[in-house]
Amino acid sequence: MSSTTSLQWDLTTIFSGGDATSGQFQEHVNKLEKSINDLSSDVNDGVLTSMSFSDYFLTFQRLTAEVQEASAFISCLLSDDTRDQEAKKWKMVTVQLGSRLKAMEADFEHFLASLEDEEWRDLVQKPELDGLTFPMEERRERAKGKMDKQLEQLAESLSKDGYHGWNDMYSTLIGHIRVTVDGETLSVGQANTKLGSSDREEREKWSQALRKEWEKYEDVFAETLNHLGGFRLSLYEGRGWSDPLHEPLLINRMSEETLDSMWSAIEDVKPALVKFLERKKQMLGIEEMKMHDVSAPMGTTVSSETPFSTAIDQIERHFRKLSPIMADFARESAEKRWIELRIVISKELEGFVRVSRSPIKAVCS
Repeated sequence: MSSTTSLQWDLTTIFSGGDATSGQFQEHVNKLEKSINDLSSDVNDGVLTSMSFSDYFLTFQRLTAEVQEASAFISCLLSDDTRDQEAKKWKMVTVQLGSRLKAMEADFEHFLASLEDEEWRDLVQKPELDGLTFPMEERRERAKGKMDKQLEQLAESLSKDGYHGWNDMYSTLIGHIRVTVDGETLSVGQANTKLGSSDREEREKWSQALRKEWEKYEDVFAETLNHLGGFRLSLYEGRGWSDPLHEPLLINRMSEETLDSMWSAIEDVKPALVKFLERKKQMLGIEEMKMHDVSAPMGTTVSSETPFSTAIDQIERHFRKLSPIMADFARESAEKRWIELRIVISKELEGFVRVSRSPIKAVCS
């Protein structure tokens, strides 16, 4: 039996202090900024002045991982408390650092795309780049389908207040919504948990209350989402991409044929899913299946919460049947307090998983 009882994660395992005022975190970010400045200054009109290409690439790779870790830390803080103003300030810093690296990436990819085939073969045969041929080849091919590097760099610079800015606005708006039923006021994320109640009347009340709150802001959310989509589509137009699936397929390293096959598989099992939902409707004793009924618990037992330690034991036991590595990882995540499970009104809407660099740490909310 597990002795794990804490529902609160321990972010001090990533940076001492565990919040945005952490001296270790701020020193980490300040060093990153200097390192990015140093790396950027070594490139003059797309030509390296003092570093070898392999040193540049490996340094770029390391800095990218470190910026991602800083960004993940801030995301954890804001998921825990959407009102954390200090974390918001540092989020802008990490976004700016990420955008600078993206702009440098355009330079890097342009260089790869400009290489003749013989030069490319000589480059990837360097021992220090062993194991990195695939991501470099991938970047080289992607660069051929993008705009000129100056335009790509401009687009990345504009994305801070465009693409990323609208996404942050969307998260902030959701964080301010409160849902009230019978005198109980919850955040959107908390209210969503009520949709899993075994009491259909309770599910119905919270479902209606959530819909009512969403409808209050539907114009604002529609405009926000349209701007997010508009930024992306304008960028696609500049790159000459007519298919809106082009980038998602690239990111997921997937062909359109694979995507079509996946959808075909879904179509094939639809009859079984419909049959399941029809049977569930009968077992719930209802005439019409609503959205809040789809994930409703089955059975006649009274709904109750499972203690965290018991849940971890069950997860570990079932994981171990399939993968001892996953089972060990689940246990380690709980014992080292990489998991956040408290139900508080200041939390973000969605749950997520973030993985930081070595030593690997998963943080879940």
